[in-house]
Amino acid sequence: MSGAPRPTRRPARPDVEVHPLVARSAAYAWRLLIIGLAVWAALWLLGRLLVVAVPVAIAVLVTRSCRSNDGSPPGGCRRPWPPPSPWWASWR
Repeated sequence: MSGAPRPTRRPARPDVEVHPLVARSAAYAWRLLIIGLAVWAALWLLGRLLVVAVPVAIAVLVTRSCRSNDGSPPGGCRRPWPPPSPWWASWR
């Protein structure tokens, strides 16, 4: 055991220097890659949720436009017929 050579650790190349422009460009490249990945993920998620998000947003806007600040419906949004009875809602 005493005769086996021990592996030596090599330094992490502290003597190698790069041009400051190359170091700055590499730093910005990593940042741009991360930002691009985040934008791509957000657009992908938006595309997946678009089928649900758009109708919900439209429903919220229409509902909010039919209510006044005190919660009572204005005259233009009242239904001319009574609300459906429970059997009609569960008929499907």
